[in-house]
Amino acid sequence: MVKIFVEKGESVSSLAEKLAALKDDEVVLVIPKGSSLKDSAGNFQLLKREAENKGKRLIIESVDDAVLALAQTTGIESLHPLFQQDKFRHSLSDIRPAGRKGKSTAPAQGRKRGGRRVSVAQQTPAGQEHAAQQEKDEDEAMPVKGSAEDALPPISHRPLTEVAAGESALEAAEKHRRFLRIPALLKKKWVWLPLAFVALFGVSLWGFSKYFGTLEVTLRFERVAWGHEADFVADKSVKEADVASRVIPAEVFTTVRDISKTFPASGKKFVSRKAVGTVTIYNAYSSRPQELVATTRFMTPDGKIFRLDHGVTVPGAEVKDGKIIPSSIEAPVTADKPGEEYNVGPIPKLSIPGFKGSPKYRGFYGELKHPTHGGFRGEKAVPTDEDIRTAKKKVREILEEALKTNVFDQIPNGFRVLPGASEITILELSVNDDTDAQGNFGVFGKAKKEIITFRDADIKNVLGVISEETHPEMKFDTLDITYSNVVPDFSKGTLAFHLKADATLMRRFDADELRRILAGKPLREVRSIVAKIDGVAHTKISIHPYWKSTAPDNMDRITVVVE
Repeated sequence: MVKIFVEKGESVSSLAEKLAALKDDEVVLVIPKGSSLKDSAGNFQLLKREAENKGKRLIIESVDDAVLALAQTTGIESLHPLFQQDKFRHSLSDIRPAGRKGKSTAPAQGRKRGGRRVSVAQQTPAGQEHAAQQEKDEDEAMPVKGSAEDALPPISHRPLTEVAAGESALEAAEKHRRFLRIPALLKKKWVWLPLAFVALFGVSLWGFSKYFGTLEVTLRFERVAWGHEADFVADKSVKEADVASRVIPAEVFTTVRDISKTFPASGKKFVSRKAVGTVTIYNAYSSRPQELVATTRFMTPDGKIFRLDHGVTVPGAEVKDGKIIPSSIEAPVTADKPGEEYNVGPIPKLSIPGFKGSPKYRGFYGELKHPTHGGFRGEKAVPTDEDIRTAKKKVREILEEALKTNVFDQIPNGFRVLPGASEITILELSVNDDTDAQGNFGVFGKAKKEIITFRDADIKNVLGVISEETHPEMKFDTLDITYSNVVPDFSKGTLAFHLKADATLMRRFDADELRRILAGKPLREVRSIVAKIDGVAHTKISIHPYWKSTAPDNMDRITVVVE
């Protein structure tokens, strides 16, 4: 069976083409209310003839009374999707053109009184014959007007279950038949809607209490005061704490900082300085190395002389494919005379006067890739002894201030740094008294800081072992430690100190284990378990929602608070 859903304005010729194209032997045309097909009975006669020619069973399904009437008059099976098939067919079988009579196809199940059908539970054969004759008379007396809509008898439009996608009218009718068997009281919305709400509310409360209920157990344990006082030593050579000797492991952290600062020079004096720089020496002469002694001269194109500070050996050139590839080496040089005029460069080529007159004169040469500097002759600012002393003190203070905070970046959490457990050492303070163009001289400083530390956990563990000697079943609730007499020895990596501990002890207790035990237990059993915990001075049990009588199955919804 296949269903064709007809559009309101769809023509009969379009439907005839669809019928001819289908391969199914049974076709249901679903015609909407107000379709143009009901304008003429000839449309239905054409559809019937096309179906018979193709050997197909044609069924009309519609909620339009006029469409159903026209289908019935032309002999096409018809169905109303919202009414029982048998009841619907019976009602349509009574529709006849004016002046025609017909017999009822089924025995009457009742008779109409005031627009309602009265059911008959049992009838004698004589009574059945009388009822059939009465129905026949009523049919003959029924007035039939010219239009199909006028010929359709009144049909009860009682709301029924909606036809699901892919569900036939017959299946929908069967569902409606079962619906009619439900007691009339339960068909009333004002009855079942409150019942449904109450049921839904009850299920929601049950689900909320089961999956979202919580239990909170508050415990206040008895406390015992405890104290201890002793001398301890933290030693970097120790790996584990020794309770008997009061020795714990130590860790030494070291950081180094250096800075360069310039300061104005307040002194004046006549200064004669030679310019200095670096020369690159090339060997484009032969593959053999060439030794140059200290003070070897290099001359600029304008005749200025620079001398090697020390002797060097220029490597031999590389010979490749008969061509010489020059080798090179760098060496420091100093101007032959003082003065600013020797602050020159860069200069691409300096000759070596010592090779003049020989083939080496062209094969060996120098280059100033960077300018020479420092040449001066005249009065210049110079730092006095007081300038130097003040500058060094300032650099020292800067280093110490920087090291106060810098070292703490390296210390992990959990390490204890005691006052007096650190030391700063100045590694270098050097002065460059050669002032710059602004008359400033420079000071370079370098320092390190060492700190001897120990872990808080090591101290707490040692004190815990000591407390267990007198209170074996208890642990620290609060612990306050005071340190004094701190004496570091950075050469050995040790730190001696005096310790005073003031604490309160409470009974050892595993909250997670209690949560696991209480999960899913009845509230009465929860109270019994909590009451048996040793060392508890006060308890409080709160459950939510308040009507819940068992602890949550999920231990994550159980909270244990220790006051």
